[in-house]
Amino acid sequence: MPRMDEGAFLIDIHAPPGTSLADSDRAFSRIEKFLHTLPEVISTSRRLGAEMGFYITEPTKGDIIVRLSDHRRRTVFQVIDQVRSFVRETEPELSVDFPQILEDMLNDLIGTEAPVVVRIHGSDRSRMEEAVPGVLKLLQGVPGVVDVAREERPVPPASRIHIDNELAASYHLTPRQVIDALRTGLWGRPVTTVMEGEIPRPVRVLESPEPFRTLEGIRHFPVETPTGLIPLSRITRWSEEPERSELDDLNLAPVISVSGRLAGSDLGTVSARIKHALSSLSLPPSVWVDLGGYATWQKKSFSDLTLALLFAVLLVTGVIFALVRRLAPPFLLLAGVFLSVDMALLALVVFHHSLNLSSFVGLVLVAGISAENGLLVLDRALMATGDCRERFVQALSDRIVPLLMTHLANAMALLPLAVATGAGLDMERSFSIAVLGGLSGSLLSSVFLLPVLGTAWFAPSFERTLE
Repeated sequence: MPRMDEGAFLIDIHAPPGTSLADSDRAFSRIEKFLHTLPEVISTSRRLGAEMGFYITEPTKGDIIVRLSDHRRRTVFQVIDQVRSFVRETEPELSVDFPQILEDMLNDLIGTEAPVVVRIHGSDRSRMEEAVPGVLKLLQGVPGVVDVAREERPVPPASRIHIDNELAASYHLTPRQVIDALRTGLWGRPVTTVMEGEIPRPVRVLESPEPFRTLEGIRHFPVETPTGLIPLSRITRWSEEPERSELDDLNLAPVISVSGRLAGSDLGTVSARIKHALSSLSLPPSVWVDLGGYATWQKKSFSDLTLALLFAVLLVTGVIFALVRRLAPPFLLLAGVFLSVDMALLALVVFHHSLNLSSFVGLVLVAGISAENGLLVLDRALMATGDCRERFVQALSDRIVPLLMTHLANAMALLPLAVATGAGLDMERSFSIAVLGGLSGSLLSSVFLLPVLGTAWFAPSFERTLE
């Protein structure tokens, strides 16, 4: 995907585990209040205990969706940089991330947290943990990478309740009865159902949720026995579980991920810098690292598109050779296609656009347009009479007007996309610039390259068609 200004972004906020709901809400409110002081922001939407994605969200997590004005002087990346600096200075205890909306949705769909991910592999997690500080420092030193952090989902501290079977039996209770009493006190008891449309919904009767608001209240939760009520703590033992993080696996092997986001650079450039830095990284024994995130998907997508482009060119070349039984026309078509693709790549370089999926699709389109236009010229030259030069003169005199009309019509259709500004147009801009550059190459190849090469090097092949 090209680096795109979507006109809106997301602030994923994670407060430290164990933070109260009120403290999290106050921290979120301070960030939202600052957002409303920015002239580019027209609206915000804040959620606490919920987030975009397919995850179970803790009460300490949430997000703020920020929508920017269409008429603004700063890009979304400049606004994000200012908000990032504010949060780092005023709320250093918060873990924050700043994806754009489409970017965050794509991350959820492809199963990655961020565009840049360095994965640490090994068989011993303690050894892998030793490599984390080095990888964090490495990513933080790579130009174009921001928001570097270890990917982890911390599990808040928990209290485990153990039922003492002997003590419970002394009060004529079974563990099942104690569990049922706790479940009834926490969730109530279903007494009937009501119909919501065609779906029956249970109606529960709950006495009071107060005992479950604190651990002390749970300890004193009254449990009914044949001889009266006793506090839960009398028949249970309690143990505390420390805070820990969920353990991630990849293909049934342990993995630790360190992620970051792009800022001011494209994915290909940043990936090359990271690979170069990783080559000199010192790692513990039996531990190795690789690059994940968008780089993996970009490599796969570019490989598929490259195969599609090569297959299309070879198919056209094979069909032309089968029709004319001459080597010259297929070779000339390939030369024209290569010139058009080179012109498309040159246009991307001149206008500072990266080679991404959108522009790569433009290259495939350019190859097809160039092959079609070149075939029209070569077909007319093969059907004409005279020597090779006369044949191409006749072909161009017949085809020059359709060629100009076709290229000008396509150029006029794509020009507004190439020069337009606004949210979400970066994808169309990369595509249109690639195609516009390819169209110029296609016109040059049809009008100049094919006649010059055909006359200079392949004249006998064209003239033999008279026989």
